[in-house]
Amino acid sequence: MRAIQVYEVGGPEVLREAMVDQPRPGPGEAVVEVAASGVNFLDVYHREGRYSLPLPFTPGAEGAGTVVEVGPGVADVAVGDRVGWVEIPGTYAERAVVDSSRLVPLPDDIGFETAAAVLLQGMTAHYLVKDAYPVQGGRHGARACGCWWHGAAFDPAHHPSRRQGDRHDVDHGEGRAGEACRGR
Repeated sequence: MRAIQVYEVGGPEVLREAMVDQPRPGPGEAVVEVAASGVNFLDVYHREGRYSLPLPFTPGAEGAGTVVEVGPGVADVAVGDRVGWVEIPGTYAERAVVDSSRLVPLPDDIGFETAAAVLLQGMTAHYLVKDAYPVQGGRHGARACGCWWHGAAFDPAHHPSRRQGDRHDVDHGEGRAGEACRGR
C-alpha cells in the first residue's frame, strides 16, 4: 500500500511516497481505510526532528475513515463503520491499524475531512474550558480561553459535551464564534 515516509529529518521535501506492507490487525485492533488525515504542528515537529522518532516513520497521528478489517476480540466496531481517531501514529497512509477502543464513531452527516480536522482540536477546547480555565455562568467561553475556542467548529447536536448536558456560550448554529471572540 502507499504511505508517506520520512527517511531523514528536514523540511517538507523529506516526505516521500513509499510502498509499505498492508497492515494486519492484532487482538483488539481494527484496520481503517484512511479517508482523511489531520495535519498538526506535532507532525511538523516529528518531520523536522524536534521530537525524534526512529527513522523511517510514517507521519500523522489522527484521521478518519472506514473500518475494513477487525482483529480477534473486537466487538465495539465492525467492518463498514465510519470512524475517527487521535494520537495513533502512521495516518499518512492508505490504511492504519488502530486500537478499536480508541475509535470514535462518526455520524453520517459528519464528513471524514471534518472529523480528521476537529477531533484533537475539540479535545483541546474541552480541556481548556473544563480544566485549564473552567467556564462558568455569565462568562463567554471563547473570551475566557483567550479565543482558543476550537470546539466552535462542532455541530452542537454531535458535540460530546452537549450530549453530556453542558451548555455552551457560543451559538454554534448561527456561526457566531468569531463575534464571541471579538466580544460582540
